Amino acid sequence: MDHPDGSTRELALPRAAARALVLDADGHVLLFRVDGSFSTGERPLWILPGGGCNDGEPPEDAARRELFEEAGIAVEPADVGPCVWVRGYTFRFAGRWINEAERIYVVRLGARPDVVDHHQEAHERVFLVEHRWWSADEIPRCVDAFAPRRMAELLPPIIAGRYPSPPLDTGP
Repeated sequence: MDHPDGSTRELALPRAAARALVLDADGHVLLFRVDGSFSTGERPLWILPGGGCNDGEPPEDAARRELFEEAGIAVEPADVGPCVWVRGYTFRFAGRWINEAERIYVVRLGARPDVVDHHQEAHERVFLVEHRWWSADEIPRCVDAFAPRRMAELLPPIIAGRYPSPPLDTGP
């Protein structure tokens, strides 16, 4: 079904986005399980914190802002590491078709902070239903879906501090 704004799968609205690949001192990655309407088939879907860039907002700043909004984790600009992955995909959200181009930045933390939802927008409180810190070993053994789909393969080099240059296209 088309949206009143004219968006269709073939004519999806372009959106620049940024996500934070947040790692604690033990190399666990912070992921959010999203509402079932966004899952892949019957499997739960886990995603990195992040979202759309505001007009004129640099993606590094968007990653920081989204991390604070969604998880209550405040980081300084210097805490945002390099963009290690890029990802493009088309999806429906709020009835609109969106063609999202993501830049994914490493954010390394010391001690694992508490994750809080105090700063989430109303739609995020519905969309983000659970958070969890995952080890690289747990992801390939899990039947749930992850975004990017190749996370189990792509995560270990990042945890080890081996960053691709230029950023690696992860696929969907």
